[in-house]
Amino acid sequence: MKTIINYCSGGLGNRLKPMASCYAISQLTNRELQMYWHPTTRCGGIFNKLFTNDIKNIEIDKLVELNDVKIYSYQSYIDHDANLNGNHQLKRLSERFPVIPLSRSNEILTDEAETIIVYDNGFLNGIDSNITTNFFGVLNPNDKIKSSVKEFCSQNLINTGVIGVHARGTDFESSGVTADHYLKMIKMCLVSNPNIKIFLCSDSKDYESSIKDSLPNNVIIRNKDSYVSKKDSIGTWTNNVETPHESVEEALIDLYILSETTFACYHTDSTFAHIVLEISKCRN
Repeated sequence: MKTIINYCSGGLGNRLKPMASCYAISQLTNRELQMYWHPTTRCGGIFNKLFTNDIKNIEIDKLVELNDVKIYSYQSYIDHDANLNGNHQLKRLSERFPVIPLSRSNEILTDEAETIIVYDNGFLNGIDSNITTNFFGVLNPNDKIKSSVKEFCSQNLINTGVIGVHARGTDFESSGVTADHYLKMIKMCLVSNPNIKIFLCSDSKDYESSIKDSLPNNVIIRNKDSYVSKKDSIGTWTNNVETPHESVEEALIDLYILSETTFACYHTDSTFAHIVLEISKCRN
């Protein structure tokens, strides 16, 4: 059976968005969906410890042994991944097989190669968006995550009457993002209803604390045991994050709680926020 492999190397959202497109392609072309999901500093989460879906994770030695391959990506992406993560397997494959620009990703639907590898950080152009969204309906977090979401929502009366906020910080701070950026967005929501409840989550504990302190009667936060940290404590956040499996699991719990709210405040460039919106579509 022909296969399509999602090469996963970025953050959680950067892995799940292209995987959703690969899922859609597998449905449209009768290819087997596989993945090469290896933990990196940007996402130390392990797929089969987060989700119960039976998606084959191809081993690294099998990846480099593949034949009759087309790679849909950009060479600059592949080179950057090799330099950042010290992972040269995809780069070695790109020296043997053609790299097709992602601007031509619609060609995957008629490509006859035995194996297609996709390496991207987002949804693929030209792929049915409805089927792509369906992926998030079949994506199944493990029982621990689902139980945590259900318990928190029940205890805190989380529903669509609550405003959801994701305050992305860390590596976004280099573009001028601060906790005040999200605080202003929240206050705009409070103009029409000063008593409305806000479920807030962030990859920054400082953001959560400062916003909660500013609006203690409105903001609900969930205490987490693990957050993203800097790999090098004296450096900037750019390409300098440490995201262990535990913090990815915590983020997924937050993500699914947000999908139960009216998700209204987030950074438009955040792939985490994009995933929340996709899951919310599946529940409406």
